[in-house]
Amino acid sequence: MPEDVVAFVRRSRRVIVCTKVRSIVAYASGEDADLRLKSVAIGHASISIAEAAEAAGMEAIGKIARGIAAMSEKHRITGVLRVEALKLHIDSLALVARGAGGRSRENDLIVAKLAAMRAAICIVE
Repeated sequence: MPEDVVAFVRRSRRVIVCTKVRSIVAYASGEDADLRLKSVAIGHASISIAEAAEAAGMEAIGKIARGIAAMSEKHRITGVLRVEALKLHIDSLALVARGAGGRSRENDLIVAKLAAMRAAICIVE
């Protein structure tokens, strides 16, 4: 493919990812009870974000979104949801999406710290 077509496709994918991220960020401002009720929807949306982000070369967003999906799945299975941890993941997703969403030293650190948090609260991906 010509370079301009590849660049257009990548930009289009990034717009799609950022639009999807905004849909998840709206949940973070809600009440804890709302997050618990919408956990499954958040998980499904996170998987969609992860797949789109990975296709767009936005690895950090993909990894954070997969972490959110894992937290949602644990809630679905066990009934346990760490709302504060979920909100932190969603806020981190928004923060990373403000940049390019790809690999950088800062994004790698955010991804690593979130992964350590999930491991500490027994979220297995």
